[in-house]
Amino acid sequence: MNIDINTILNDTVKDMPVANIIVVGKTGVGKSSLINGVFRGNFAKTGVGKPVTENIKVIKKTGVPLQIIDTQGIEVADYEKTRLNIETYVNENNNSELSENYVHLAWLCINDTGKRYEEAEIDIAKYLVSKGIPLIVVLTKTNAFKNNDFADEVRNAFKNYSHAVCCTRAVEEVLYDEDDADEIIGKRKVRGIDELIQVSYEVIPEAQKKAFSNALSIKNKKALDIKKEQASKEVLAATALAAAAAATPVPFSDAFTLVPIQVGMIAKISYTFGMDVSKAALTTMVTSLVGAGGAVFVGRTIVTGLLKMVPGVGSIVGGAISATTASAITKMLGDAYVLILYKLATESETGEIDFELAAKMLKSKVTL
Repeated sequence: MNIDINTILNDTVKDMPVANIIVVGKTGVGKSSLINGVFRGNFAKTGVGKPVTENIKVIKKTGVPLQIIDTQGIEVADYEKTRLNIETYVNENNNSELSENYVHLAWLCINDTGKRYEEAEIDIAKYLVSKGIPLIVVLTKTNAFKNNDFADEVRNAFKNYSHAVCCTRAVEEVLYDEDDADEIIGKRKVRGIDELIQVSYEVIPEAQKKAFSNALSIKNKKALDIKKEQASKEVLAATALAAAAAATPVPFSDAFTLVPIQVGMIAKISYTFGMDVSKAALTTMVTSLVGAGGAVFVGRTIVTGLLKMVPGVGSIVGGAISATTASAITKMLGDAYVLILYKLATESETGEIDFELAAKMLKSKVTL
């Protein structure tokens, strides 16, 4: 029996959800730096921004399941026009959760160094929350992460309209000597991004958590933790499917019938860790795992290698694979792959994971 990888991957990538985040804030507040600090691939710099209105553009990037609805001109002079455009956009797209432009989360950005928020910003927060959109107030360019009176003032002002108030510094700052502009005396490191990622993950709808995980940059530890958590859910789901498939014992001669479940699991784990969502990227990665035999392969080798790693099972020459064994080898495969990706991510100097290398590392681990 042969396994058609194209069919498996078609099932894997179809109906992949997209996460949509509306980012509201004055010009110069640091929205682009914040977006690039959270999401992978310099999202706000290299993504394509499509103007929707004079004050709103939607930024997206090929291969990343994320749309940023960027609002501009929240200054007092442009506030009424901006507010109306925001309301029009949300009203048009949030009538159905199935809409590809449904707004799932809002970030309201306020410059911490300015020590000022506007009533207009509270009005927008009220509106977004009234539409059921979870809102996080993001203080940008923060210097004081302790004993910050302005942050406390904002928390009090927005307490009925926000899930959280996060202090952030999205870009490292170099500090120079006041008397010698060429002498560097220290640096202010990037801070607060992990907290923003965590609280955003808490409130974004369950259906968008996978897309949100994919879009996160591996530069941030909390992003890696979330990717690992989300990938572990894929492992558990595949483990249950494998057990169900083997509820009637699977003859070893047909053991590779479990491989479609396992290949789909590997693809979904890769997606969660930030692989390009295109089927071409998934196909390249999977063929690195299963060999260069085109779109079809027989999974006996990998199944045999995994069986040798299951305590009390060893190498099966005859007989059958039980539901317990099928789930055990599937979970072992998934857990091993998650750990490989996590390790490669933590060691990456480029901010990207080499998924082909990861697949080859996994193959060598389970086919010894």
